[in-house]
Order: sequence, then structure tokens, then C-alpha cells
Amino acid sequence: MLNSAENNIRRFYRVFKPFALENEIKTAVTNNVKIEDLYTNLIKERFIPLKSQEGVKFPTQRSKEWFAAREKVESTISGSKPAGWYFDIRSNDTYREHLSYVHLGVKKQFTPEAIKRMNYGTKYEDHAQECFIEYLTKGIDSNAYVFETGFQRNTEINYLGSSPDGLVTEFFPGVVIDEKPSYQHENEKDYTILYYNEFGEMDTFVIRGDEKFNLSKEKAMELNDFMKAKCDRLIEIGKEKYPDAPLVKVYAGRYSVIEIKCPASKLYSQIPYYYYCQLHSEMAAFNINEAYFICWHQKNGNEKLRVWKLKFHEVFWKEFIDVVDLFRMKNTDNSRGVPWSVFARYWFNFKMKYSKKGPWENHVTPYFATRKYCIDRPFIDPYAKTNSD
Repeated sequence: MLNSAENNIRRFYRVFKPFALENEIKTAVTNNVKIEDLYTNLIKERFIPLKSQEGVKFPTQRSKEWFAAREKVESTISGSKPAGWYFDIRSNDTYREHLSYVHLGVKKQFTPEAIKRMNYGTKYEDHAQECFIEYLTKGIDSNAYVFETGFQRNTEINYLGSSPDGLVTEFFPGVVIDEKPSYQHENEKDYTILYYNEFGEMDTFVIRGDEKFNLSKEKAMELNDFMKAKCDRLIEIGKEKYPDAPLVKVYAGRYSVIEIKCPASKLYSQIPYYYYCQLHSEMAAFNINEAYFICWHQKNGNEKLRVWKLKFHEVFWKEFIDVVDLFRMKNTDNSRGVPWSVFARYWFNFKMKYSKKGPWENHVTPYFATRKYCIDRPFIDPYAKTNSD
């Protein structure tokens, strides 16, 4: 019978190192490796910076090259943030100000208080991301990797672009229940996968293209017995629910974008409505249907983290693009933007419609109970100066 220490080590390897050989696991057990040390090393390994991503090139966030890439996109969300629209565009004058930010290259002036808030959020963003990785792995057993990314131009709407705080890949065993021609990869297929999500519930996601599918199929053959058993259970269920499905075993990645907020004033209790435009722009730019929204906050020596999952809202995005098109519309004098009377009607109706819980009930999943947190613990500031500094 396994003792608790060995059981914890084997459980760790089953989830996070599903291709590990028995000799590797036995070595960890024999050397009495502490489970906390395994998680500490895992959390560090699971953030992949741009410099370590082979064949991937993005300018580092907030670098000179990053700002230059954003400026090439005429109506980048960053030029006149819809998050700012919620507060700023209230009259013809403020509408004209935002038009000038995007179309005339006028730089927005921020108050010292606003700059202080932004600097605070930037300062703790990396720490908040590490807390998020800790929560995914140690908190909910998600075999996740977070990849640093950069500014991405939208390939379908070329006047838009976005720069999320990262991309998440979470790996799950599953089986194929449907195949369709890929809209992204010519002469290839997209594959719908049945799997058990991080809550142990049956769910689906899509593998896009043959290359990723073939790799996922190969990796499934190398899985440990625990993961293979999950696939076998899904096949039995699939035979009943999807009698014509191919039910091929895979070990595949589910993708999400990340947006991290570190407000100095308070911890959010829900995703603020003014961030939905930004989140959808990020998902659309990377052609990903899910986003993690992370809010980290520290106060009085305590840090707290909350996490939400947002699913892409097709109708919201279409109506938002209609508003953006009004903002961009070219006039006879070559100026941009429809008259304020027209924009105001569309903008305020859009804002009123989506500033309510109703439209988001089937699209947002909190990862915490009411008035609870994903992480709640004493805070040691990683950036605080010590006496030895």
C-alpha cells in the first residue's frame, strides 16, 4: 500500500507529467522529493517567455517595437480603448477627442492619478500571472502552460489588433466526436473533442487543422494508464451519445487568451462590463474562443486572486464591430466618424444592452464561490526592498 507521500508524487506525475517513465517516478519517490518542491519547480517551468518559443516572434510588451507595431494598425483598440469609451464618450466633444486619438494621432493625456494606477498594475502583473499559474496547476490540477505573446493584428478585420497578457494551453485527454472542413486551414479538418474539463464535467473543444490533430493522436498513444482510462471512459459514453463518431483518442491543447488586472483600489466581484470589448478583440485577433480574466489585489498584508472564464459572444462582437465601423466611417471631407447624433444612438444602446448580467450569463464562468477567492493568503511583496538592498 502506498504511503501518502508516494501517493502525492504519483498523482502529481499522472496529471502534470503524463509521459514520464516509471523509473523517473520511482527516483522521485526514493529521493523523498517534497511535493511542494515539485509544484514550485512546475510553476516556474510553466511560463514560457517569447525568447524560449521557437519560431515565434513578437515584440516584447511595451517595448519600442511593440508600440510601433500597434501604430501600424489604424484603429487599434489601444488607440482609443472601448474601456475608456464607457467613461469618456458622453458628448460630442469627448467623441471628437477619441476620434482624434485614433485618426489624427493625437496623444491622450493621462492625469498623474491615472498614470499611478497604470504603473501599479504593470508592476504586479508578472506576480499576478505567477499566482494564476499556481492556481491552475496546484489549485485545479490543470496541466497548463502560459506563453508570453505580443501584439497581433486581426487577420479578418485588419483595422483591429490586440495584445493580451498571454496565451494559455491546457492539455486534456479526449476523443473525437465530429470532423468538419477547417475554415482556417485549407483542405484540412477541424476536430471536435469530447473531454472531462477541469471541473470533471464532460465538455468539448476544437482542434483546428490536421497538423495539431495528428500530433495529438500520437501523444495519446504515449499517455500513462490513468489518462488512457479517461479516454476509454469517454469512448464508452461516445458510443451511446455519438454512434457515428470516429472516437479517436487524443491528448490535445485547449487554448485561451489571458487578461490580467491588478487594481489598487479593490478586487473585482465580476468582470467589469467595460472590459468585454477588449477581451473579445483579443480572442478575435488570435482566433481563440475563450479568455481567462484574472484580477489580483493586495491590501493590509493579504493578497487575493479571482479568475473568470469568458466564452466568445458572437452577437456582442458583431454589434461591437458595427459601432467601431461607425467610428471609422469616412466622410466626404476625408475626416472619420459619423456625426455624434448617429454614433450616440448606437453607442448608448449598445452600452445599455451589454452592461447587464443577462447577456453574459451563458458566457461567463467564475472559478470561485460568491464572496470567495481562488487564492487568499498573506502577501509578501516580491518587489519590496530589504535591508540588504
